[in-house]
Amino acid sequence: MKTLLRFLQHAARAALSEFRAAVCSPGVLLVLVGGVFLYGVLYNLLYAPERVDDVPVVVVDHSHSALSRRFVGMIDATSEVAMRWTTGNYAEARELLHRGRAVGVVVIPADFERRLRRGEESLFVSVASTTSFLNYEAVQSAVSGAMLALDEELRRSMVVFLPADSRTKLTRPAAVEVVGEALYNPSHGYAQYLIPPVLVIILFQTLLLAVGMTDAPRRRPFRRTSTAAAEVLGRVVMWSVIYGIFAVWLLGMVTRVFELPHGGGVVALSTVVVPMLMATTCCGVVLSRLFSDSEVAPIAVAFFSVGLVFLSGISFPTELMPEPWHTLRLVVPAPVATMAVVKIGSMGATIADCSTEIIALWLQCVVYYAVAVAVMKLSK
Repeated sequence: MKTLLRFLQHAARAALSEFRAAVCSPGVLLVLVGGVFLYGVLYNLLYAPERVDDVPVVVVDHSHSALSRRFVGMIDATSEVAMRWTTGNYAEARELLHRGRAVGVVVIPADFERRLRRGEESLFVSVASTTSFLNYEAVQSAVSGAMLALDEELRRSMVVFLPADSRTKLTRPAAVEVVGEALYNPSHGYAQYLIPPVLVIILFQTLLLAVGMTDAPRRRPFRRTSTAAAEVLGRVVMWSVIYGIFAVWLLGMVTRVFELPHGGGVVALSTVVVPMLMATTCCGVVLSRLFSDSEVAPIAVAFFSVGLVFLSGISFPTELMPEPWHTLRLVVPAPVATMAVVKIGSMGATIADCSTEIIALWLQCVVYYAVAVAVMKLSK
């Protein structure tokens, strides 16, 4: 009993020491306030419109042909863009773009119709401002859709220039018409699809940063395994409580304010978030031993941002991942937790449906805790 009480006292002192170190570190406070609170809000503000319609575009038509006008009409018929100006001077179109009156420019060359009528590949130039990625995506989507529609119209008249054995494949109608519908994103909005997993990754990355930046400047060896175990436990409890509050902010309040998917309830999300925070803290303790100083942690963690989105299975199907990558995603807490949160929050899954991810997160807690204790005991 005395041994257990002494162990808990060591853990409490470690949690208090960790809290003091975090509060007294300007870099850690910047990560906590800027990375969690501000970044979570600013990222949502960038994609708050979900999707944009009728963005202003200017056309530079050097062809002045019936086919080029047909192409422009197809672009204008899309819901994404609206052709506000037509000119033959690219300098004038670029000036409209720089002034912000237009967000995109479509340039049609003089030989546009001639090349298409001869069965050759014709070129056009599409330029869009990247001040808003939603505007950029709208312009590119509208132009690409119009290009495919025009190609479909001209395909039958163009097959005369192809070999006889290739004509049948191009003129034969498709046996099955495939129509896709996003079951869990009916608005086809970017925020509905991307923001929920990004919020989980924000929690994971900022927690790794905070643990690494707090631990790197104050390393000390531990003579007894129990002391190291108490140190790790205290740090896990402290960071789990702090980031539990942050998780309520990001996955609870922010998702409701910006009308993002927030199904599942507190209990279901807690079964995923709690082991993720504990496993991430232990993982951060292990990785912090690799950092020579606190400035290395932000660079190392930020380097793997895109990889975490890939491993989560949101941007690339997990079934198509090579086996080494599939194994790696089960080792890192963020990809497993991201998929579970998306299932619960966006797809209406229950705790039982996410049992595989929850078990994997608790196994990570046990393994990373044991490794963290061993690493802290052996480090000097």
